[in-house]
Amino acid sequence: MRPITGPLARVRDGALFLPSSLSRVECPRGADAVLVAMKIPRRLLAIAVAMLPVAAAAQASAPADSAISAAERAADAWFALLANRDYAGSWAAASKYFREHVSREQWRVNAEPLARQFERTSLRRLVEARWLHDEPPLPPAEYVVLRWLTDLGLGRQVGERIIMAHEADGAWRPATYDLFPNVDGLPYLAPDREHRTIAPAPAPPRNIARPGGGG
Repeated sequence: MRPITGPLARVRDGALFLPSSLSRVECPRGADAVLVAMKIPRRLLAIAVAMLPVAAAAQASAPADSAISAAERAADAWFALLANRDYAGSWAAASKYFREHVSREQWRVNAEPLARQFERTSLRRLVEARWLHDEPPLPPAEYVVLRWLTDLGLGRQVGERIIMAHEADGAWRPATYDLFPNVDGLPYLAPDREHRTIAPAPAPPRNIARPGGGG
């Protein structure tokens, strides 16, 4: 690669190419940054080069951050449908995977007993947001895991988790929904009955809860 002329210097293929008045400086591979070389004294170049891996890491995390923000907004909109007891609308707004595994009527029957939790919108607190890619047994796609806690006082908490799927049309939609232990936040007494998984959830890697029965 030939040096770039003009006031800018660009990092490519592990080397920092500066205007002809300055020298070629080795730097970490994989970095891609732009420096205003004519305004940076030589003694500061070492600092700039040392910071390139940090800049590259921040650049790499940007797509995941954008995905998480978009998925969180979509989840909030879906929760708003549930808060209004629009179970048919929430089913229609879910992902293809969700709708293939849970019928509209099954969703209504499972969701109606959770209405009190869906209406606690001001108490719900996001405690986890993670970007994933290709999470078996879900179909290959981008996913964001979102988890909330609702504090009911006296040591009682309700947990909710949605895995949001990035679908072909660019929209983020719920692929799975879990509520635990129950709408009253009481301790487990009969886990098979108390833990309600509405749509099949993936196996437990990366701290994701095991799938339960949709009773």
